[in-house]
Amino acid sequence: MRVGTRLVLLGAVLPTAGIVAAAWVAGQVFAHDLLRSVDEGLQRQAAVERVSLFDGPAGEPHLHLLDSPQADQPMSADGLVAVYGPRGIPEIRFPEAADVPERLSPTERQAVGPRTVSDGRGGERRELIVNLLSKNGHHYALWLALPLARLRATTTAFYRATLSVCIALALVLFVVQASQARRLSRRITAVSAHLPRLREGDLDSLPSPDPSGDEVATLRDALVEVIGQLKAARDRQERLIANAAHELRTPLGLMRTEMDLALRKERTGAELREALGEARREVDRLSALAEKLLDLAAIRGVTLEHQPGDLGIIVNEAVDACRSEAGTRGIALRVSGPSEAPAVFAPTRIRQALDNLLSNALRFAPPSTVVEVSVAPEASGWRIAVTDEGPGVPEGERDRIFEPFSRGRKETAGAGLGLAIVREVAREHGGATWVEPRRDRTEFVIQLRSGDASR
Repeated sequence: MRVGTRLVLLGAVLPTAGIVAAAWVAGQVFAHDLLRSVDEGLQRQAAVERVSLFDGPAGEPHLHLLDSPQADQPMSADGLVAVYGPRGIPEIRFPEAADVPERLSPTERQAVGPRTVSDGRGGERRELIVNLLSKNGHHYALWLALPLARLRATTTAFYRATLSVCIALALVLFVVQASQARRLSRRITAVSAHLPRLREGDLDSLPSPDPSGDEVATLRDALVEVIGQLKAARDRQERLIANAAHELRTPLGLMRTEMDLALRKERTGAELREALGEARREVDRLSALAEKLLDLAAIRGVTLEHQPGDLGIIVNEAVDACRSEAGTRGIALRVSGPSEAPAVFAPTRIRQALDNLLSNALRFAPPSTVVEVSVAPEASGWRIAVTDEGPGVPEGERDRIFEPFSRGRKETAGAGLGLAIVREVAREHGGATWVEPRRDRTEFVIQLRSGDASR
């Protein structure tokens, strides 16, 4: 069932059915209350007549209603009253020409509570019979009735008015819900119609704008955001493939050139060893590039289990592993931070990111300077910073250097994948990485939103 049809059914048809049902119940209650009012009128009149029926001269029966009619009582306007003697024949009528039963048999003269009977002319009336004993010991019957035509007319008018209101309300609901259903169907169709394009790989077109601000608009905005992320991922993938092909082409070209030269003419053993050595260096370069690509793919494709640990231990291990190279370059290493840094993280990934940052810092830091690694707590995790006194990163390149195969300086050696790996590690831990702008120092920051292991 389509959304528009469901809205019309649930928003118009079902409420209308409920209103009609409620009106019918209300009509039944209303009719019951009217009938109860009729019964109360009959019983009140019967009580009055019963008390004063035989208080006349010589104990002859008479109707109080004849002596003291009350205009505000229904019995005075439409009511029928008769007194039947011991022979079952009416002796008194009200009004005088009242259409009352001509005879009541002994069975019919039994006391009967209010009941609805036919009046013999296609109508109905409410009837009450009361047995009475005169002062002379004779049995009489007091018969009271009230036609129900007025009650039925009132009930019919109520139903007619209620039905008119229900029809009007149903029309309003149907028009409103149909309009809303069409509008909502168009908006949902505009979003769902875009999905086949996504399946076909079209990431350049977007669903039509939806300024309503409701859940459908939120869904559309989320789809647009996902499309943007997919497009960015595709662009990154295409750049990665293009850059990888470029990086592979250079060493492969050098290897091919060396081999062609070695095969073109006779070479001495020394010349062949030199050519093979050059080819070996290019193979090593390709091997390092492949290893970095595999590391980057592993980080993006596989999430290692995060476990409680001490970040300080990982930082100290990474710094200790670099002390030999730092000493060769005449660079001092310093670690600052709390004695313990409990967190939940993937130790292998954090160590890999720290190794890449320290390797960059040692490559660019001038001799006789200090490379500092600091660990500091934050509200939602930890902040690890690697600071050196190198030439720094130009402002326009601070975001680009974290892209794969991006090198901040043209003459920089390496594949340009180290900082891309650092960024993926930070993202895996719910954080980010960036270059902190400083005047005389270069500071790379890793923010980890991994939580405190003690919490």
